[in-house]
Amino acid sequence: MREQQGINNTHLKSRNRGLVLQWIASEDNPSRVEIARHIGLTKMTVTNIVSDWIQAGYVEEKEAAVNATVGRNPIILDIADNAPLAMGLYLSRTAATILLADLKLRVHYRDRLLLESENAETITDKLVQLVRRAMDWREAVRPRTAIAGIGVSAIGPLDTSTGLLLSPTDFFNIRKLPLAKILREASGLPVFVSNDMNASALAEKLYGHGKPYDNFIYAGITHGIGAGIVSGGHLYQDNSGYVGEVGHMSIDYHGPICSCGSRGCLEVYASLPVLLEKLRSATGSGHCELEPSAALSRLAAHPAAQPVLNELLEVLTVALVNLANLFDPQLILIGHEGASLPDEFFIRLEKQVNGRILAAGYKHIAVKRSSLWDCAPLLGSVCGVWQEVFRGRI
Repeated sequence: MREQQGINNTHLKSRNRGLVLQWIASEDNPSRVEIARHIGLTKMTVTNIVSDWIQAGYVEEKEAAVNATVGRNPIILDIADNAPLAMGLYLSRTAATILLADLKLRVHYRDRLLLESENAETITDKLVQLVRRAMDWREAVRPRTAIAGIGVSAIGPLDTSTGLLLSPTDFFNIRKLPLAKILREASGLPVFVSNDMNASALAEKLYGHGKPYDNFIYAGITHGIGAGIVSGGHLYQDNSGYVGEVGHMSIDYHGPICSCGSRGCLEVYASLPVLLEKLRSATGSGHCELEPSAALSRLAAHPAAQPVLNELLEVLTVALVNLANLFDPQLILIGHEGASLPDEFFIRLEKQVNGRILAAGYKHIAVKRSSLWDCAPLLGSVCGVWQEVFRGRI
């Protein structure tokens, strides 16, 4: 179940405050009574907490739609128009994308700079440029709205405790780029750095398909393949960013050599570049200017793509069954560009996985595309900030 059990204890006021704000942010216009019922607090406790959030400028009251037959309309709660925004930065291998989003995960500003032939200095310049442009927009358009902090969703490996981007493969030979330091100095804001797979899983836990679940896996198919794992309602992670490297799970020890030095890694068969190349070859399509997600969607819909999708289905099933037997998830989500695979593919994948897991016939694991599609890592960046707010840390 979703982390929603509050405790009527003054020593846990900060946690309860966060639970109430999280419910208002992630649900559609709840009332005080609904919040009290769902998170296990008394109505008076919820009323006092809501009053604090209203006074702080985060929450506002609204009257529900007019109902002519039931008497007085209930008062519902929403995030205030001038509540703080969070700044999010998604650093992929091809672009740096920034946005400003509110507690409902509505995007108010977005900007992107492509990464082409870079080094540490030019990437730093682009990151600073993006931050300053976002802050200039806020000053010009929403000067009364504060920015709570900056969340970063980045390729790994990372040292999340210090905000260092360590040594990602195929990324301009960058080593130990101090992401948090760069962004903190450019903005004066607190910065929270996370692996893009973990950030995506967090977005699903707070706002998406993962809300009702304590245990689920987010598997992202992009330049590489990774996983964000939620166990016991919390991200399963350490400071290194190496947790969830499902792309380097060997599914055939006689297979081709991977860039990591091992043989038969999942990425050799199913990463986005490999998948797009196989689909282009099978369909006779040349390279096009479409974004990768759109290209995958178009190519996978071609009748000649079926053998490639069948092979992808098989290798993904092997990897996901291994993960399912290790972590016993209730749900598996496929995201990043992989969310653009056809509907039928997810139906078949769910059937295959459930037919091969150790508990086949005794439990069922839902397999779906990410509710946030290929935007999960970008929206996940701001979730790093909102999680700190919900926990009472900022």
